[in-house]
Amino acid sequence: NLKEMLVPSMLPPAIAEIPLISGHFLCGKCSTCPFSLSINSFTHLITQKEYPLYHYMNCNTSQVVYVITCPCKLLYVGKTKRKIKTRMAEHKSCIRREVHSAPLVEHWVRESHVYTDLK
Repeated sequence: NLKEMLVPSMLPPAIAEIPLISGHFLCGKCSTCPFSLSINSFTHLITQKEYPLYHYMNCNTSQVVYVITCPCKLLYVGKTKRKIKTRMAEHKSCIRREVHSAPLVEHWVRESHVYTDLK
């Protein structure tokens, strides 16, 4: 009948819930992957507080806040609007060339860390 066509009395079947995968995962295809970790949370090295990651991300994700762990157990927190692999490539390049463009690079050079220590 016309009423049923215009205002159906039955609700459409529910869409099966798709479990959301959250965390950082490797794309497996870039030069940043060897320096990245597949994680769904991270633990602060000093306070031991655990911070969950609420979204899915990989090396191609942009608009992120990221953490680099120094061999000295210090944390560098950065943010970028670009892909994380682009920003990490810049950090690695500046460390290799000893371009003191950011506190991270200045620390890395002063403490004689090498770019392969980036995680």
